Amino acid sequence: FTREILTPVGISYYIFKSLGYTLALYREEMEEAEGSLLTYLLYVSFFPTIVAGPISKAANLLPQFNARTIITRENVSKGFYLLITGTLKKVLIADFIALNFVDRVFENPDLFTSFECLMAGYGAFLQIYFDFSGYTDIVRGMAYLLGFEVEENFKKPFLANSVSEFWRRWHITLYTFLSENVFNPLSFALRRLGIFGIHAAIIVTFLISGLWHGANLTFIVWGLIHGLCIVFDTMFRNVRKKIVSHINETAFRSLEILLTFHVIALSFIVFKSPSLESAGIFLSKLFSGFNIAHAEKWMEYYLAPFLVMVAGLIMAFVPERFYRALYVKFAATHWSIKAFSFVLVIIFVYQVLGASTLPFVYIEF
Repeated sequence: FTREILTPVGISYYIFKSLGYTLALYREEMEEAEGSLLTYLLYVSFFPTIVAGPISKAANLLPQFNARTIITRENVSKGFYLLITGTLKKVLIADFIALNFVDRVFENPDLFTSFECLMAGYGAFLQIYFDFSGYTDIVRGMAYLLGFEVEENFKKPFLANSVSEFWRRWHITLYTFLSENVFNPLSFALRRLGIFGIHAAIIVTFLISGLWHGANLTFIVWGLIHGLCIVFDTMFRNVRKKIVSHINETAFRSLEILLTFHVIALSFIVFKSPSLESAGIFLSKLFSGFNIAHAEKWMEYYLAPFLVMVAGLIMAFVPERFYRALYVKFAATHWSIKAFSFVLVIIFVYQVLGASTLPFVYIEF
């Protein structure tokens, strides 16, 4: 069943930025309050980030607003590059696999086989990542073209070897905000409880993270899963170090990355499901009656989404240096070629492919 809980008023990026500004002043992380009301309002309502982040710190944006804005060649290069990559991530990967496969399974999981549910679980994780990281690229690209720099929100999260590291790579600005403004003060208040106080602070922090995404119980359970996994990480950190000292470190890290990927993918099944009941049906189908023979029939009907999912996985695991080299080549072109390339991408996506699009996932939160 779906149990709707009254959503707390003001849980939004606007409120988070306002709270972050106030708390930064309280902790004396800023020398003084912003003297201009107009500049402050520009910070909390900066249009590229107000809908779905990133949650920019006042210490990052306010000095940029107060300084003379200069749009450099590097701004233009980074801006158009990010607009192009963001559009491709969103439409060619996230929306394509969602519209042509993933959403169909999540709407009626009981109508699909165990193998199809497995592939939809992988696809959901990829869809959410490329949707949100694509949105972030577009936002950062718009900001660069206006002469401003907005924080990164993703750093190759698929390469995380633990859930703790995953959150240092995924939705980084939200993780930073919750760490500084929820976990740190709460763990300090519970310091007399020792390690139990730290674990309690972790659980509460991630329950709040889940509630921030929405009042649906699926988000709260999703947050609880991540909190418990991070508690597990802290409890067995020394054990992992001892294991690494006795076996090949590269092989062990690869195994950790693979395990972390599947744990996170499993949690996003709950995240994407419309209700706990639907998530339960999905998971029961996933872990019962698995038959690899269903793969052939699935490939016959869903070859295109499968190929896009494989391409997305490769993109997610490719080292960052590849994208840096790609950007260097793009930056070497004339600004008019950059702009023309962006226009070509838009035409290709919306006219040649006739692609349907979905709202950005994180606009709902």
